[in-house]
Amino acid sequence: MSAESLRLGVVQLDGIPWARTGDWLWRPAEPLLTGTHPGALPNSSAGYLFAERANDVYQELQEICAQAAGKLVGEVLAFLTEHEVDLAVFPEYLVPLSYLPDLITYARGRAVVAGLGLVRNEDEAAVVASLTGCTEDLVDRNIAVLVHDGAVTVVTKGRIADDEHATSGSGPALVELTLRGRTVTVGVAVCKDFLGSEDHLRDSGAEIVCVPALTGTTAPFIPDAPRDYVRLLANIAQYGGSQVIAPMQPGPLNDRDGTWPLPAGRQGVTVVDYRDYPTRPTPIAATPTNKLLLRAEIIERTDGNELTLAAIEELAKPFSGTTREHAAFVRERHQRMDQTGPAAEAVRSGRTGLAQGFTMTPDHRSLAFTHLPVAADSGPAGVRKAQVRRIMEELPPLIVDVPDIGRAIDVYRALAADYQLVLATHTARITVNQGINLLNANTVDGIRTEPTTPPFRRGARHD
Repeated sequence: MSAESLRLGVVQLDGIPWARTGDWLWRPAEPLLTGTHPGALPNSSAGYLFAERANDVYQELQEICAQAAGKLVGEVLAFLTEHEVDLAVFPEYLVPLSYLPDLITYARGRAVVAGLGLVRNEDEAAVVASLTGCTEDLVDRNIAVLVHDGAVTVVTKGRIADDEHATSGSGPALVELTLRGRTVTVGVAVCKDFLGSEDHLRDSGAEIVCVPALTGTTAPFIPDAPRDYVRLLANIAQYGGSQVIAPMQPGPLNDRDGTWPLPAGRQGVTVVDYRDYPTRPTPIAATPTNKLLLRAEIIERTDGNELTLAAIEELAKPFSGTTREHAAFVRERHQRMDQTGPAAEAVRSGRTGLAQGFTMTPDHRSLAFTHLPVAADSGPAGVRKAQVRRIMEELPPLIVDVPDIGRAIDVYRALAADYQLVLATHTARITVNQGINLLNANTVDGIRTEPTTPPFRRGARHD
C-alpha cells in the first residue's frame, strides 16, 4: 500500500437492533420479536412480565444481547486492526451504546463509524455526553458515531423511516480527518439521511461518505455510475448489500463501479485500498487505481460450519507445489465448503485462476483465502436462545402475580422448542406445577390469596 492510499472497509453484521417498537417494547430484551409467536405480544413480552416485577431479570436479558454484540464487534475490530484498516463502517443500530468506550480505545490512529441505536433516557444521554462532549438533545434519537483519535462526533438521524420509532435529529455531519498523514473530508449520513443529502455532501466537499444502514433495499443508495465521492454502505446482514462504491481496478469480486455487494443472510468485511476518486469517470478515463483487498466472510464456529472453516484454515496455509497441484488442492477444499456464501465465492475466484494455469499472487491469495471465524451464538439466534432459557427459569415465580401467566408459559415453551432447548423440569425457586398447586390451594408461603378465575386444572399438563 502506498503512503498516500487508505484502507477503507464496510462491515455487514447480523444482530438485534438497539431500537424500540411502536408499542414501546425494547427489541434487545424481547425474544418474541425475533421468534415465530409475535401474536402473544404485548402481554407475554419480557417488558410486561419482568420490567417492574423483576427488573434484575429484565436487565439481564438486555445484557445477554449486549455481551454477544460486544464480543462479535470486538472480534471484527481485531480483524480490522490486523489488516490495517484506516476507516471502517458498521451498520445502523447494531453496536450497543455500552461499547462506545471500546470504540474510542480502538480508534487510535484510525477511524470507525458505528450505529449505536436509540438513546432511551436522560441517563444514557448523559453517558454519551460525558464520553463525547455532545450538547445536542439525544433522548429518543437514533445515533451513530464517528470516532477518531479520541474525538467522537455524534450524528443524530434526521430523516426517520416509516417503520422506525425515534425523534428526528440534526442529520448528516462532515468531519475533516487525517489518516496516514492524508487529510480527507468524511461525511456520515445514517441510512435514509443519505438519500436526502447526496448533493449537499458533494457540494460540501466530501471525499468519503459513510452510510450505516438498516434498510430492506439498497438500490436507492447505489448510483448508476460512481460519482464524486466514495460511498461506504454498511447494512445489516438480514438484508445484505454492503459494499464500497468507487471506481475500481478490474479484478475478482468487484466491477469497475465498486465491490460486489455482500449477500443477504451473511456477515462479512469488505476492504479496499483507496488512492483517489476521478471526478465523473468516463469510458476513456485512466484505469482506476483503487483495489479490492478483502471480501472476507464472518463465520460462526458452529457444527454446521465445521467443514467450511476447516477448508479455509487449510487453504490459508502456504502451499508448496506446482500450479496444477495447487489447483487440485484448492478444488478439493472448495468442494467441501458451503457453496452459498462469500467465502465460497472468494475461494472460487482462486480456483478458477489456478485452473487456467495462473499462479496466485500474494494479493489474490489473501483475497481468496482470508476470512474471519468468530464465536458461536453471537448472532440473533444464539442471543434469543439464551434469553428464552433465562425467561423459562424465571416464569414460575410469577404465577401468583401474573393472571395470564399460563399463556406466557405456553408461548415461551413453544419458542424454546423452536430453538431446540432442553429445559430443566425444575427451577431453583419454584416449579410450574408447584406454583399451580399453591395457587389452587389459595396459599403462597402460608398466606391466603384470592382464587384465580378460571382456576388452573389439576389434570392439565403444565410442566
